[in-house]
Amino acid sequence: MINGCSSENLVVTLKHFALNDQESHRNGVYTWADEQTMREIYLKAFEIAIKESDCGGIMSAYNRIGADWCGGKSALLIDLLRKEWGFDGFVVSDFTSNITGSGYMSPVLGVYNGNDTMLTGIRLVFLPGHISAIKKQYKADPIGFGTALRERCKELCIAKMKTRAFTQPDKKYDDSYSGAILSPVEWNFEFPFLFSGFRYIINNITYTVIYALRGLFG
Repeated sequence: MINGCSSENLVVTLKHFALNDQESHRNGVYTWADEQTMREIYLKAFEIAIKESDCGGIMSAYNRIGADWCGGKSALLIDLLRKEWGFDGFVVSDFTSNITGSGYMSPVLGVYNGNDTMLTGIRLVFLPGHISAIKKQYKADPIGFGTALRERCKELCIAKMKTRAFTQPDKKYDDSYSGAILSPVEWNFEFPFLFSGFRYIINNITYTVIYALRGLFG
């Protein structure tokens, strides 16, 4: 699947890296395992996908490995993922509700430790705190943090240059409203049909809102 998407210049993002083995209270849970267990069980699927395909993206997990958030652990995202496995794409965090830019899932920790970008909600809510934290850390450590920032930017650029925006810049895509929503034949209606139909309607309402506001997001 990854190779198929990559052949069409689509970036596939594998998740959640790594040891994200529960949904309940996964936000910040401390996960403990020895290296052999991690390599033989929890990391093996990621290793195969990265080494045997042109995977362009990784999503770091909510949880901690030991005491460190996965998106702030250089042993995972730099030493293992990039240096040992040869990954050259980008790493995005799982969704963060961190508004201040400090503490758990801090963008500063991400920059230092190989997490290239943060998945957040409303930009007007999250962006000010993140920008402030980044600027504050750059003033405190211009060489170390500046070097890390350049590395993260380079990794994002490499990933973007694999997309159709760069490989097929002249290709035109359907930008009409009808192309933005799903027709009934494209939706998998399943039992219970009432619930499935409701999800179909909500899905298209969401796409309609996104289409109407697309100009605000470039």
